[in-house]
Amino acid sequence: MGRQLRNPKTEYNLLSCQSVNQVHEIHDRFVEKMNELTFEQYELVNYPDPPFEGTKTIIPILNNKELHIEGRSMKHCIVSYHKRILQNDYFVLKVLEPERATVGLHKKNGRIAIDQIRLKCNRMPSEQTKEVVYWWLQNT
Repeated sequence: MGRQLRNPKTEYNLLSCQSVNQVHEIHDRFVEKMNELTFEQYELVNYPDPPFEGTKTIIPILNNKELHIEGRSMKHCIVSYHKRILQNDYFVLKVLEPERATVGLHKKNGRIAIDQIRLKCNRMPSEQTKEVVYWWLQNT
């Protein structure tokens, strides 16, 4: 994210950290800065079609503006995955039930695997949410 924000002090700041909390603080500041960017001025960029269908409650993110809205509303760094999504190497979905979450999927050895499931502010999801997402992926 530091590179995406063109912050020349990113490496220095990270190397100066003396605790995991300090690293988390830098991450959180970068998330805020990335989510503050205004994407309305940018041209709409549609992402490659995901190799699966969504449902009423598991919805693929299909363009850069949806991704930005997801990151902003969920207060996490999913917008930093934009380039990987364009490369058809990563897919993002929003989950509405059983709790609001964001899912990141990546291609691994030609297969789609779950990279992350996060709630607002990167909180961990419940077991029920994980089960719903895993079931959906296995049955897609």
